[in-house]
Amino acid sequence: MAPKLSNADEIRAALRQEPAKPLRVEDDETNKVYLIVDEHALPTLWEDYVRREVQRGLDQLDRGEGTEWDVDAFLADVH
Repeated sequence: MAPKLSNADEIRAALRQEPAKPLRVEDDETNKVYLIVDEHALPTLWEDYVRREVQRGLDQLDRGEGTEWDVDAFLADVH
């Protein structure tokens, strides 16, 4: 369960336990969940995500799961 936004001490303790990972924090009034990320770690997390997704796409292509992309049809749909 994510720490509540109303409990700053619990959030600090959770951040100290795993400082390199994003921390899920729940707003006890709205039940929305937010992520707290060290600002210096954010670019690396984003790059890791992009690399994973690109590799996933390449793996799908290697397995023959890709399809031809009709750029003109795509652009016509967008406009």
